[in-house]
This record gives sequence, C-alpha cells and structure tokens, in this order.
Amino acid sequence: MPKHQVAKAPPDPETSIGEPLVSEVAVADWSAWEAKSAISLVQRSETLGGNSVVCFVKGIRVVRSEAGDPRLTDEGGYYILRNNELQFEIERNLEPWVTFLRLVDGVRTVEEILRAAKLREIDVWKHLEEAIEYEVLEVRS
Repeated sequence: MPKHQVAKAPPDPETSIGEPLVSEVAVADWSAWEAKSAISLVQRSETLGGNSVVCFVKGIRVVRSEAGDPRLTDEGGYYILRNNELQFEIERNLEPWVTFLRLVDGVRTVEEILRAAKLREIDVWKHLEEAIEYEVLEVRS
C-alpha cells in the first residue's frame, strides 16, 4: 500500500478472526484525557451540580395513570406530559427517579431533594441530566 494513502485497508475477515478490531486505550488520568479530548463522560450540563435548584420547564407535568386512559399503556405507571401531550413513559424500575421528581419544587437544591428522598446521586443523576437535556427540568438561575 502506498505511503501517501490516508486510510488503511480494513482487515480481512478470513485472517483476522480473534483479533480485536478496535484498539484499546488505557487512560491513567481521566481529567487530563477529558481536557485533551474536550468532552465530559460524567456531566452533560455545566450548570448542574448538587447545589443547583431545579424546576420543571413550563408546560411539563408528571402524571400517574389511574383512570384507564386508552392512550397510556401502563395502568399505574408514570408519564411526562408537555402541554398535556404525552412525551415520555417512565419505566417501572425507575422508582427512585419518580421519587426525586415528586420532590422537585423549584426551591430545594438537588442535594436537599436527595437527602429528603433518602436517595443516592447515582440513583438519579443520569436521569436528571437527561431531563435537563430534553427540557423536562431546568436549572433555576
């Protein structure tokens, strides 16, 4: 293959069985790697932290299906509505997340809600960041 060729030919499937197709990278210093790569693997929102006060975006409601609404698939399940339109179904196994959402009042910090609900950050953080990303919750300034 000529030196000036930028991409290398893909491995031959017949001869590369058992060889990893992706090379492994060992990261000893995650902070330095994140800075160099300009990405964060942990926190999506720069404004979100334990001391942040979160509130629901205007038009968002969390509801529980109890009246047999035919549009909802899960009797007793929780749903997120935007302007009274179904946006998201909250999975049954996300009870800690529902507990957190029930305590969001636009006054308490994330840490205060976690303490009040007796939850750990790991139980809800991913969902909290997604809720901000999908404009279900917002950080109050």
